[in-house]
Amino acid sequence: MADDDAVATEPTARRVDDVATTEVGERPAPSSSQPDPIGKLLRGTYRLERFIGEGGMGRVYEASHERLSRRFAVKLLGGEHSRNDKTVSRMEREADITSRLDHAHIVDVIDFDYADDGRPFIVMELLKGETLARRLQRERVISDLDHVEAIVEQVTSALAAAHGAGIVHRDLKPANIFLCRRASGEKLPFVKVMDFGISKDMHAAGHELTAAIAVLGTPPYMSPEQIQGRTAHADARADVFALGAVIFRMLGGAPPFRSDSKAESMFRQATSGKPIETPAWTRVAEPIRRVVLRALSAKPDARQVDAAELGRQMKAAIGEARAGGAARAHGETQGDEAGDTLDVPPRTRRGARGPSQRVTR
Repeated sequence: MADDDAVATEPTARRVDDVATTEVGERPAPSSSQPDPIGKLLRGTYRLERFIGEGGMGRVYEASHERLSRRFAVKLLGGEHSRNDKTVSRMEREADITSRLDHAHIVDVIDFDYADDGRPFIVMELLKGETLARRLQRERVISDLDHVEAIVEQVTSALAAAHGAGIVHRDLKPANIFLCRRASGEKLPFVKVMDFGISKDMHAAGHELTAAIAVLGTPPYMSPEQIQGRTAHADARADVFALGAVIFRMLGGAPPFRSDSKAESMFRQATSGKPIETPAWTRVAEPIRRVVLRALSAKPDARQVDAAELGRQMKAAIGEARAGGAARAHGETQGDEAGDTLDVPPRTRRGARGPSQRVTR
């Protein structure tokens, strides 16, 4: 298998996975199965101006506000889905849950309404940049610990806010992590977590939509309990598993349980808790590996309890990895100043070195 896209169904250059985004340098063409609504005015307010991409439920457009000098992203449910009450309910839940999660690192939902033809749509902030999935398609591995730390810290902050509100994302993956381009030229990305379409409200009575969504998700990032169809039991630790898989993907260059057989991958993921090591993963510092491997445990009780705990452990592990790297570099260049034990062979009569003696400075 050439890459993880075939398994993960992460977005291609012409697909947006249920998100409201603008990919830098990309302008995909919509499929011809539905009429092009470019120029259409929704509820007398949002004029659709540019197609951005499409996902499983509908299409995303850039739109202008008729009375304000602002631009938004509009996700419009596909015509065939608008006749499916379950899909409409899912979109309504996504808008409601996301709008309640007022957090800097969660995409902002502005409005929810129905078009004149009855199709629901969500209005969101328009983001400029690219998804983590797109970056990983380009770079394969993110070796810069500063970038990894920034991404993990912001994602865990977003998830911690969701978990604190009783919301479990259940579909965290690189395609739903957006790296915003900063006008200031700041090198570290500003992160937004997106697509709460199959999220779970732990506080709501009857929070499961239907049994039909029991195994929804993206295979390489689904928790074992989701793979096994125990979605009702998925709590914050399901998101911990998904983020562990995302971190492994960033540092290891592939999803943690990838194999040539999708069935084998999912079985291993659901039962073993032991990822398939890649050459890049073997080079990751041990403190980071320990934290990620715990997050990828098959049993929820063995994982970090929530995103906040995972975030704290990752921050400490990255700090430990940096300190270890600095110590090794210091030892290589300043060994005799650091009190290292050196091999100092004694002189022989001819000035040659004899057997080593151990000397500590």
